[in-house]
Amino acid sequence: MVALLLLTLFRSLRQTLLLLSYVKVSSQADIDALQKTAGVVRIYEDKEIPGPTRPAALSAQDDAIPDANLAHKITGVLEARKQYGVSGKGIKVGVIDSGLDWKHPAFGAGTSFPTPRVPFGYDFVGDKYQSGLEPVEDNDPMDCGGHGTHCAGIIGANSTSTYIFTGVAPEVTFGAYRVFGCSGSTDTSIIVKAIERAFADGMDIISMSLGSNGGFPSGLDVDLINKLTDTGKVVFTIAQGNGQSGLIWQSSNPAIASQSIAVAATNNFAKVRTRGITVNGKKFNLTVYDDAAVPVSFTGDITLNTLAAPAPGAASNSDGCIGTANAVGANTNPKGKVLLIRRGTCVFTEKGQQAQAGGAVAVIVYNHGLSAQPALYDFTSDPSTNITIPFYTMDAQSGSALAAHLLTTSGSSKLAFDAQDTASVTPEITVTTFTSWGPGPDLSFKPDVAAPGNNILSTIPLAQGGFGLKSGTSMATPYTAGIIALYLQYAKQISGNPTTSTVTTVVGGYSTISGGGATTTPGVTQSPVKCIPRPTTTAAPAYGRRLTRRADSPALLSKLFDRNPIFIRDRLQNAGKPLVLGTTGELETAVLQGGGLIQVPKLFATRVSAVPGKFALGSFQSAQQHTLTVTNYDSAAQTVVVGSVSALAVDITNANAPGYIKALNPITFAVGGSAGSESVQVILAPGESKAVTVSFVPSADIVATNKDKKTIVLVSGWITVSANGIVNNAAYSGLIGDITNAVYHEDTPSGLQNAGIFPSPGKTVCISKITIIEF
Repeated sequence: MVALLLLTLFRSLRQTLLLLSYVKVSSQADIDALQKTAGVVRIYEDKEIPGPTRPAALSAQDDAIPDANLAHKITGVLEARKQYGVSGKGIKVGVIDSGLDWKHPAFGAGTSFPTPRVPFGYDFVGDKYQSGLEPVEDNDPMDCGGHGTHCAGIIGANSTSTYIFTGVAPEVTFGAYRVFGCSGSTDTSIIVKAIERAFADGMDIISMSLGSNGGFPSGLDVDLINKLTDTGKVVFTIAQGNGQSGLIWQSSNPAIASQSIAVAATNNFAKVRTRGITVNGKKFNLTVYDDAAVPVSFTGDITLNTLAAPAPGAASNSDGCIGTANAVGANTNPKGKVLLIRRGTCVFTEKGQQAQAGGAVAVIVYNHGLSAQPALYDFTSDPSTNITIPFYTMDAQSGSALAAHLLTTSGSSKLAFDAQDTASVTPEITVTTFTSWGPGPDLSFKPDVAAPGNNILSTIPLAQGGFGLKSGTSMATPYTAGIIALYLQYAKQISGNPTTSTVTTVVGGYSTISGGGATTTPGVTQSPVKCIPRPTTTAAPAYGRRLTRRADSPALLSKLFDRNPIFIRDRLQNAGKPLVLGTTGELETAVLQGGGLIQVPKLFATRVSAVPGKFALGSFQSAQQHTLTVTNYDSAAQTVVVGSVSALAVDITNANAPGYIKALNPITFAVGGSAGSESVQVILAPGESKAVTVSFVPSADIVATNKDKKTIVLVSGWITVSANGIVNNAAYSGLIGDITNAVYHEDTPSGLQNAGIFPSPGKTVCISKITIIEF
């Protein structure tokens, strides 16, 4: 006996309702009979959705504590918040997850639900829920799993104690919709209820860090997400998934929804450099954040905040924390000196605040334990800490050596900075190895964008410690939701009108895929092309410079910050920074990063859009032509240059072991019937749009190889649209070769064979649950 969820859609002039009821069947014949029932047009699987894992709780002694502002640095969130005066205020964000600890101080320390920061929410399951069990609903979405509170903190925490940091948009209003128990899985039907509730509550953004890998783009949740997005009232950010490294077709369901924003995860590295110092004639190296000032001519006293130097690995006794025997000033007078403090016991911000209050001119924090890494935290990057003195770090061994050196020196110790850096250590920000590969199983372009998702510090329930670390596309997804909240607040500020508008250039502007292949534009003459190399260097755009030249047109600026969900996705993709593969210097495939790492200052500063923000080319062996619409929202004419860069190609003949190859995919551009060229220059008047014909031509060597060896190669890259020092991007991906020749992962879902995309693996697939819906 199999339980089925029967879903019927009723329409009226005022509302649309989904009414749920359960039926049971005992055979395929029963399912066939249901499908023939009047009003039933489709059958879906009511899938079990795996539950999230709990974030790891933190203590001040933890070596793994990252700088909470690293993510904000690599995306430019802090810069954009300061320059444009945005914080997410007035924007409602729904988090569909394990709930939210609304008692947490970072969310206003509520005493009863609902609260001012979390006025919306519902518990659809109860603490003990697992997939298939009877849910126990109530009005309190309190989190006992931890995952939902962590995601909410990434969006909009405002933590002023213990760990001082803010989420991307620290003044958003939350809706917390609990679909997981304290542990374990849930069902699609539960998630559908939560989506409907969040939409009815008027959420501007719905963030969903959940799903199952390898999803085909169909299902009750997928269809509902697409239909609600089409209303223009809500944006969905959904985790791309944490699949196995090296396996394509792993975009999660429901992130595979065509109207959603599927988010990949990037690493979260600090940009640092090394600067030498001399202390009493002995050389040491400091680690300095890239944006921190170094006094090149400074020579002054340095002192240790303790009377005894600890050995490497020993318990901290030079902590500099409030109320301890080694509090700043307890054993030494730091006024006018550089203060050396050991990591541990309390958080970095407390050490910095105490050093500054004691009159120190700078502080050096060295790591504890035997860590070879410096204590990477920059408390000067967040204005809320009120710390203005310079901050430097050292690894444990070097810091302990310096402490011992200070103790063995009689009299005052003098420190002098070298005039130049010893070395520049700038780790490349890359896509994480756990991000699920696209494209979608229907060759749709996924993921859409990328955001920080590795080793992210955020809130967890107070009962679990209050603060924790976690990695995953689950973390990148709420980060993206926070960015959209900043965008939407700015849209309200410049228009004074919170209602939805429509951007006409978006409608009909998307490449469509039918049966895995893309349609070509009729009547367009193909032009000769040749491969063009990717530029090795690109001038850094001066994002902030744009707004200082002239006044914007309010009408045009309002259109640039339109609330249409698909246009928002285009704009996020335009604002992406394509990332490289490891240390190769070559661009990573777009099916792992979408449009690239979102750069928030670029999102706000550009006055050009390129629509669509992505092209799915399907499976092709001959030239395809598509249209890119470029629009100028500036108050003056702009000269726009359209070109392209290619990512590394990927040989996916065996999807279990794909291999990177350097193969450029030549692209040409044409405007108004002109002959195609490797780049094109377009002059746009204020408010003017022009259509650029983009011709994608598969590399001749790959096509030739495919004919002989049945090779299937995934190509991708970005169309670049440059204006006024800012480069906007529109990504693309496609397959060169016959997809039916590929070898696929053994767990390929049966739905893929039904869609005619994949050959059958020759095994029976049992369906345990079915969802029926009428649209």
